[in-house]
Amino acid sequence: MIRLLILLVMINQACAADFYVRKGATGANNGTSWTDAWNEFGSVRWGAVACGDTIWVAGGTYTQTLAPLISCNSSQRLTIAAARVDGTAVTGAAGWNSAYASTVHQTGGNAAITFDGSYSGITISGRTTAAGGTHGWWLDRAGTSGGYGIGLNAGGANNNVFEYMDLSGPGSITYASDGRAIDCTPPSAVSGNRFSNLNIWNWESGAYAVNCNSAVFEYIDMFDINAVNWSTYHPNGIIIWSSASGTVRYSKFHKGPNGFGTGEGVFFEQSGASSGWTIYGNLFYDLDQTGWKAIEITSTNANTKIFNNTFSNIRVSPGEYSASCGSGSEYRNNLFLAAVPGSCGTASNNVVAVSASVFVNRSAHDYHIIGQTGSGYPRGAGMNLSAYFSTDMDGTMFGQDGSRSSGAYAYNSGVTPSGGVSTVRCTPNLVTPPNPTNCSVTLTTPAPATGASVNLVSDQPAFAVPSTVSIGPDSTTGSLVATTSAVTVSTVARLTATLNASQATTSVTLTPAAQVPAISALSCSPSILQAAGNSTCTVALTNPATGGGTSVLLADDSAVVAVPASVLVPSGQNSAVFTATAGSFSSSSNATITATLNGASRSVVLSLTASTPNVPASLSRVTCTSGTFSSPGNTLCLLEISGPAPRTGFAVTLSSSNSSVSVPQMVTIPAGATSANFTAQVGSFSAASSATITASAAQPAVSKTFTLSLQPPGSSMKTGLVVDFRVSGNQNRSITSVTTPAFTTRAANELLLAFVTSDYISGRNSTVTTIAGGSLTWVLVVRANRQNGTSEIWRALAPSPISGATVTATLSQAVTSSITIVGILGASTAGSNGSDAIGSVAAVSSHSGAPKASLTTTRANSLVFGAGNDWDKAVARIPIPQQTMINEFFSHTGDTYWVQSTTNAVLLSDTVVTIGDTSPTGDRFNLAICEVRTP
Repeated sequence: MIRLLILLVMINQACAADFYVRKGATGANNGTSWTDAWNEFGSVRWGAVACGDTIWVAGGTYTQTLAPLISCNSSQRLTIAAARVDGTAVTGAAGWNSAYASTVHQTGGNAAITFDGSYSGITISGRTTAAGGTHGWWLDRAGTSGGYGIGLNAGGANNNVFEYMDLSGPGSITYASDGRAIDCTPPSAVSGNRFSNLNIWNWESGAYAVNCNSAVFEYIDMFDINAVNWSTYHPNGIIIWSSASGTVRYSKFHKGPNGFGTGEGVFFEQSGASSGWTIYGNLFYDLDQTGWKAIEITSTNANTKIFNNTFSNIRVSPGEYSASCGSGSEYRNNLFLAAVPGSCGTASNNVVAVSASVFVNRSAHDYHIIGQTGSGYPRGAGMNLSAYFSTDMDGTMFGQDGSRSSGAYAYNSGVTPSGGVSTVRCTPNLVTPPNPTNCSVTLTTPAPATGASVNLVSDQPAFAVPSTVSIGPDSTTGSLVATTSAVTVSTVARLTATLNASQATTSVTLTPAAQVPAISALSCSPSILQAAGNSTCTVALTNPATGGGTSVLLADDSAVVAVPASVLVPSGQNSAVFTATAGSFSSSSNATITATLNGASRSVVLSLTASTPNVPASLSRVTCTSGTFSSPGNTLCLLEISGPAPRTGFAVTLSSSNSSVSVPQMVTIPAGATSANFTAQVGSFSAASSATITASAAQPAVSKTFTLSLQPPGSSMKTGLVVDFRVSGNQNRSITSVTTPAFTTRAANELLLAFVTSDYISGRNSTVTTIAGGSLTWVLVVRANRQNGTSEIWRALAPSPISGATVTATLSQAVTSSITIVGILGASTAGSNGSDAIGSVAAVSSHSGAPKASLTTTRANSLVFGAGNDWDKAVARIPIPQQTMINEFFSHTGDTYWVQSTTNAVLLSDTVVTIGDTSPTGDRFNLAICEVRTP
């Protein structure tokens, strides 16, 4: 009988199959290989899948709900896992590409994992290595108004595992429905579900456990849990009622970068009787605002065990807020700093720390404890609780130095580590040389008093690492930077870390730099057409076409204009020319011509002007980009007429009332055009004055004027806001920094604004982490990044002139980016670091629509600036009237980064000002704007 049982087990294991899901797969769509993969979660044929099988999911963006329709058991599970490079079932399947080992990104209104039936014994995993690695599955609900991430919606959905995932919600918004990262609220009980190694942030609530028995929440990092409509959707970390025998362990509940905590970190709700829960080995810290609690128990819950947790900087007193705990409850071995102990049944060995000196580094949130003993020190202050658990969050055994410690971490200084290397990981793990990657090594136990030296080996010359990395006393983590060099084919490099005969390995994929040309520009001349007119258009590439040439697809959105379907850029050439031809039309309109190559597009707009032969064009306006000068310089000016210029052109004579300002004697607007540019040159001047530029036309006789203000630094006259200089640095490589060219300021107390915009690759959205340069203090003014990428404005006040300075912005991930610095004279210097110079701000992120953001000015004579990024297309913006484009950059990744401002000062306070563009209208964008004020 035993032999028969073994044979049956072997047969079942041998019959286990591997299936594949890959977004956009175009093969047979039967899931049997990467080539023939199911192309979305909704395409999975659950009838073909059996218990014991594995479904591998390629990295990419998925917009459908994952809803398993199979029930298994703990001994023969179904596994649904992110593709990784350390298994032959993944890399050996037909059609494999190393890019498939990137993040599985579920996004949009249907981004969820849902169990709508009694489906059990299923593991859904985002492991990036067999040992665990990082979070390779990202469930992203940004842009929605509620919903859940993981939902167990039916009774009998038992013994499922969800691991190594990022669960990000809609953010701190006005919710229209509950926003729960984990929603375990079936109508009848489920049991044994495990939620492990998760990052949870930007939700109204982290997890709901109702009728959710024997659940395990472990190794969870939870922060930024908040709702704007707090009274309706009250934020909670993990809320529990009518659930028995669960566990919350080895998790962190804290304030996040958006400034929000976790509501009630662990909340036993008043209306539900729960029992038998154990809460141990967790960190609760920086919950320092009204309403944020670490643990709240408002119902009678029997046998609640709260052991070896660390509470630091908790505003609500006590840190564990308890109305009542039922019989059999215990409260032991907890550690408190800037937090007041509570009570929950029998209490003992709870320590109030003497100071932050009990921790390795409290300010860096390193809550490992140091070696001192005595009152107020946690080493050796705990009682034995081995019946419940014996190790801390790092896997370190309590009591290795002879006694058990209080708090979430054990102390074992002076004891030879029984373990060694736990993990080694690199972020990002998909790199295009020469970009570096940041790697970290984690030990199974804290390093001894002498520290630890971990040996490092790379198996690829193009992936260079130091021979060792040092880990300090009582620390478990060491960091290093791996440098890369160029590769000609995609290459997998393996990094191995060794300590005390233990090893851990991670993989990084090196990809060759793309050599495929991209569109750098599209232009047409003339840009204004009448019926039956032609425009000569030029498409330019970033680098020469190869092979038999590069074919660029062409399209237009007007029934009036015709362009060829494509244009061929000859081999070795950077550009090609084609003709856009207008048919007959009776009313004026616009036509957008779009050129597309390798998924990236550029567009240009033609103005189709209906003929009005009986109404001659007349001079309508003259304007200049800059209206005020504090030193010599140039300004670009524009002449506009009321209709298309005649065949002979439209002649305009120019003059200046001030000898310090020179303009051309005549400018001719070309036939068919409605405008023309000229440059006004401002020479030296020493006294405050003005210069009136007069534009005059003879047929019909019309004159228009524009006045420049000449206000040298130190002038006693009130000059208002003056733009001193503008410099831009555009980064077309995917790296973690972007730097400006050198610049010089001209006067004391000059306000500097830094506009930084960037791409986004994967994981948590990109942000600017720091800005440095000019020996100045840089402060964030406003950030918009609810859509992919980030658009940010930072400020600094230069109290004295600076010369030859550069400014560098550091980004949270390696992406293409742009930085522009604008120096402004005459801004308010009141407040800290010129804070009074900034008035109203606004941040808008949208999945479509013309990029626009509005604010109301708070002071007269303000300027308004904006910075934006378009993640969908590299295409020119068309600013709304009376606005100036300061910088516009099209990256090789198909993004647009831009900075624009009001052309002139806004004269009155309480004026609604919109910074924006009339096109494009169908792209995702982030747009951040701010008001700059006079004293």
